[in-house]
Amino acid sequence: MKPFDQELKVMIRLGNKTFVSVFWGVISILGAIGLPSQALAARLVSPGGDTSVQILGGTAGYTSDLGLYAPYSKPLGTNREVGRTVYVGNFAKGTELLFGIYVRQTRYTFLMGPSSNNPDGLVHAVIHYVSPGVVKVGFEDLYGGGDRDYDDNNFYFYGVNITPTLNPFPKNLIANTGSLYKMSASAFDPEGGELIYDWDLDNDGKYDDYRGSSAEAMFDRPGKHTVGVRVSDEYGGYDYGVLQIEAVPEPSVVLGLLVSGLVGLGSLRRNASQGCGIDRLEGQ
Repeated sequence: MKPFDQELKVMIRLGNKTFVSVFWGVISILGAIGLPSQALAARLVSPGGDTSVQILGGTAGYTSDLGLYAPYSKPLGTNREVGRTVYVGNFAKGTELLFGIYVRQTRYTFLMGPSSNNPDGLVHAVIHYVSPGVVKVGFEDLYGGGDRDYDDNNFYFYGVNITPTLNPFPKNLIANTGSLYKMSASAFDPEGGELIYDWDLDNDGKYDDYRGSSAEAMFDRPGKHTVGVRVSDEYGGYDYGVLQIEAVPEPSVVLGLLVSGLVGLGSLRRNASQGCGIDRLEGQ
């Protein structure tokens, strides 16, 4: 709690700095309790309305061009234009905004979002939540990830929303056929808003079978089954995940089959023995 006490003293001495002092005091407390404030491989969507970007300083030795790559292409300036603010556009709620940098010296392009977006198969941007609608994004501009402190190029984005990110699901999931199998999902959302989970239990591509962070399904046949889940927030951000589940017969059923097989085998042996006696009788 010491960071807050120190900021509180500054607030009292400098009355015209009240907001700034209280703000950093609160951030110190949130950091102490471990509230998430940044996300790797997350995406940005529009909450509906105007979006702009401010170019900040960085540690890059290379010159990079910041651009919007989706839903359309638009150049936004270079990392050398520190302090410049650029209007990006007006977008409908839920529109994904894909930003990236083009490094002039190496001719590589690195995009925000998952590692699959980039030529080296690595994540190259981290999103820091600042306040509702405002984020700071830091890029790594070296192929191979560099030092991965994501401070080569830095930008403030206004009028955006960070999409929630589903936490990884366990592997090698096993369910018993004919029995209810319970599944749960959780997601990381730096903004801390309410999240909605929708499930596709029959693998038809439609997330309309159940709503909630937990769901139940029953598999009638053995084998591998696919279950999908979608998490979304109130601003149109979303993420998808898949569970691979192998359904196997109930242990009691397997035991019953084994017992039945043994009983059947015993019956066959008795019948065979009796049959030999009958054959001898018939042969007399």
